Amino acid sequence: MKTIGFILLLTASAAFCRLRAEAPDPDWHTDFAAARKTAAREKRRMYVLFVGSDHCPYSMRFEKDVLTRPKFAKFIRTNNLVLVYIDFPRRKKLPPEEQKANQALAARWGVEIFPTGLVFDENGKRLGSIAGVTSLDNYIDKLDTILKKASPK
Repeated sequence: MKTIGFILLLTASAAFCRLRAEAPDPDWHTDFAAARKTAAREKRRMYVLFVGSDHCPYSMRFEKDVLTRPKFAKFIRTNNLVLVYIDFPRRKKLPPEEQKANQALAARWGVEIFPTGLVFDENGKRLGSIAGVTSLDNYIDKLDTILKKASPK
């Protein structure tokens, strides 16, 4: 009986895991260098999100509780951020060049846990970071603090 329960639990867990290694919507870049050029050209700040989309329970929770919420989308639009989605999936394979680029970015910026959000100015200067999962309102407050602190007075 315990074996059947365990199998059912594994099956249910697998049903909730998404096999996705692409950005959450078309407004998100997956190429940091291209996004950086866009930010510089358009004089916009960047929000770079590092996740383990198909294996990290914290990334999955973040997607459900923060990333897909209309309030978060409105905040991003209001602040006119260039969005970058850096994924480290385990089940779905990224193209080798994207996988290598993502690993180099995580090493360069010291990303050790998922999810981690980094904010950069239009010149590529790191303004701040948020690591881990928190509530939608708390996450938006933290992002807003980073953006306001970096705004010219």
